[in-house]
Amino acid sequence: SGNSKLREAGQSNTESMIAFAKAIVQEAHLVTQPVLNTPTEIRVGVHTGSCMSGIVGSQNLRYCLFGDTMNTAARMQQNGLPGCIHTTREVVGLAPEHSWAARHQIFVKGKGSMQTYLLRVTKDGTSDVGSE
Repeated sequence: SGNSKLREAGQSNTESMIAFAKAIVQEAHLVTQPVLNTPTEIRVGVHTGSCMSGIVGSQNLRYCLFGDTMNTAARMQQNGLPGCIHTTREVVGLAPEHSWAARHQIFVKGKGSMQTYLLRVTKDGTSDVGSE
């Protein structure tokens, strides 16, 4: 049916986002910060859902994504921890096989109180249970 194909696409896209996020976190560790001489640590936020896209600008054209899904992913990144993928219940529902650790409820601007989850990415690209 149409719903099962939509769910399969959502699962596939979510797995691709998680794999990409893991790779970004892992590769960031290989970059040394010039002043601090320490490995670079980044925070990644992931959410899943619909969004709009378009080209913005008249001279410096940029491809942009818009919508609640993008705003929620940005909030996950802003409230995340270095070296971790911070995400929502929707992502965990589509990718339950990962070692997600529930965070305390957090207040997300525009959404209210949300249960969110962390996936800590190790230097070799594997993941373990996130902790705060």
